[in-house]
Amino acid sequence: MRRLVGFFGATAREGGWRVAIVDSVDELAREGANALLKVLEEPPARALLLLVSHSPGRELPTIRSRCRRLLLRPLAEDDVRSALAMAAGRQGDDPDVATAAAASDGSVARALAHLEGEGLALREQITAALRELPTPDPRALHSLADKLAGTDPQVLATFLDLANGWLSQRVRADAKAEELARVAEAWERINTAARDVADYNLDRRPFVFSTFAELAAI
Repeated sequence: MRRLVGFFGATAREGGWRVAIVDSVDELAREGANALLKVLEEPPARALLLLVSHSPGRELPTIRSRCRRLLLRPLAEDDVRSALAMAAGRQGDDPDVATAAAASDGSVARALAHLEGEGLALREQITAALRELPTPDPRALHSLADKLAGTDPQVLATFLDLANGWLSQRVRADAKAEELARVAEAWERINTAARDVADYNLDRRPFVFSTFAELAAI
């Protein structure tokens, strides 16, 4: 945010626009949010700020009041399939395209990631292990942990997406207050551990086993 303030305080090159994307604004600390607010209160000419927010309720009300809101919702599966076929140079009725689109949660970028390499096979392996909860096959878990042991960030993201999706299904299943609390606590621990794995380049195998232990305990 300090760099952003300096960026908008400088003169644009050749009289052009200055554009910045803040992703995501609801993760800013109080100091960063206040610095952003100062820019929003007196924006320079020919400046555009795009503020990405996943939890609008966590933003400062003074920031929300100074922005125009644009709600971005997941695309329909048919739209994802059409865009994916065009981007990948495949036919819309390709079975892999249809499977990737169905697993994309409305995101063309996620669908592309599923389509490339072993994305779909990995997703099916993770989904199969989740279906076996609370007692997944230990050999299947070891095999899955080995698959996630590399450094590909998309592989870790796929695993985390599916684990969080499993937790979301538990929330939507008319869970009682006690179970909702356990789900929320598990979500926090799993996602905190995932950030540590990514930030510090930790071995992913223990993370896989600890995640399944968290899910099995709910």
